[in-house]
Amino acid sequence: MDLRLVIELSIFVLLVLWHLSDQGRRLIFLKRKFDENIVDILSLSIQGMLIPFLQFILIFHVFELIMPSWKNSLHLSDVSGFLINFVIIDFFYFLVHRSMHSDLLWGLHLIHHSSKEMDVIVSSRNSVWTSFFFPYLWLNSLFLFLLENKVGFILGVSMTAMLDLWRHSYLTMNPTSNLYKVVSLILHTPIHHSWHHSRSKSRVNFGANISLWDRLFGTYFHSQEFPKDLGFEVKGDLKTKLFHPFKLRKENL
Repeated sequence: MDLRLVIELSIFVLLVLWHLSDQGRRLIFLKRKFDENIVDILSLSIQGMLIPFLQFILIFHVFELIMPSWKNSLHLSDVSGFLINFVIIDFFYFLVHRSMHSDLLWGLHLIHHSSKEMDVIVSSRNSVWTSFFFPYLWLNSLFLFLLENKVGFILGVSMTAMLDLWRHSYLTMNPTSNLYKVVSLILHTPIHHSWHHSRSKSRVNFGANISLWDRLFGTYFHSQEFPKDLGFEVKGDLKTKLFHPFKLRKENL
């Protein structure tokens, strides 16, 4: 296991332990439904094992087969590699994520919005197919294949993963502090993202890392408090939730 995965796994475990240290949140966690636990275990397995495996296949087999001369052909600095991942791919994520909230694709993403609490454990919760629509699998693999110097890009990948875990937690700084005001000008915080998970404001704050795209496209929403109306009710059996998400669409819009 490389250092990046060790760091990401450690942050995940620490955030889970911090989340469960609160008695109220711990009781809510223990009362989770069987279906929720199965979906989360499968989703975390897809995100943590299947996606990295598919990236390995794409990088070292598919891309080498179809465009061998392009391997390590992109000569960029660490800073440029980092910005490509942290900013440019974040923009593509914003576009795809926003499309997931359209009437047509909402079923693919609805399961992610079923949690009634901000919870790092459900950060990967989705149908079996949803992760394949987001740009991380395809674009991350492509740039890791193209870049000669991959250090900055990999740093961006790691920071994006860690911020995603943080964004799905309740761990945040005082929203009235100067530090929070500075951070929230650039990054989406847990408070920002919690409003994205609310029933009243779910079509705001689509960006993963930075808030710039939402500000530019008019989907930015700011508050100093977490919302009270988190999570949509999802009607359907476990098989439908995992494998036939489009059947959920009309029932939950």
